[in-house]
Amino acid sequence: MNTNQLNIKAMKKLIKAIETELKNERVKFVKELKAYDSVEFILNGWYYKSFLTPTKLKLAPFMGLDQLVELIVLRYDIKSAKRRAEKIDRIKYVMGAKDVVSVVINIEWKRSQTWGHNPNADARVSYIDGTCEYFNSGSIGGCGYDKESTAVANCINQVNGILKALYIKRAKNVKKTTREVFGYGSGYGLLPRIEGGVGVSCYPEIFEAIGFKFNKLSSGKSFDVYQIVKK
Repeated sequence: MNTNQLNIKAMKKLIKAIETELKNERVKFVKELKAYDSVEFILNGWYYKSFLTPTKLKLAPFMGLDQLVELIVLRYDIKSAKRRAEKIDRIKYVMGAKDVVSVVINIEWKRSQTWGHNPNADARVSYIDGTCEYFNSGSIGGCGYDKESTAVANCINQVNGILKALYIKRAKNVKKTTREVFGYGSGYGLLPRIEGGVGVSCYPEIFEAIGFKFNKLSSGKSFDVYQIVKK
């Protein structure tokens, strides 16, 4: 089986896993919704209200219980179908990405009177076909979280070739949680991503799982340079 066939197989497994996940979520949603025995109890929950348009929300108190449940489930299914389409389109788009050879991330730290030192990361991505692409994190401000890893994550999550490698590995382990497959910092949902705010120290394990090495090349008073390279 060639690389293209393996990618198609992984894509199909992820799509099937997404559909199974959404189906299980619907079963849970309907079960919990039908556990309420009055219209008033349902309308006291903001979550269920979110499935009603302003017009339907005004009419809801005058509906019968079964009618309201049916309406909410109908609206849930419409939103779920949209989520399904978005997730599948995302999988297909990522799986069509070029294979990555290396990524070099340059972080520049600039002083902010409000937030201290803010990082801004630039990523240079080299592909197997010899082409390159560039991504930027934007300036990362605020406080109370790890800004460096947020800058790095903002760049990496734009590199579909890296996400593709994560997806392929995930497709082989759909019955496990994302963190069981990759470790801390790889996201919570079925489709993995690089989390920001978690500290760059957790990234080597994630990239090791997909055959890459993540390491620091150099650092100084106002800069840091990281490299992700195919092993």
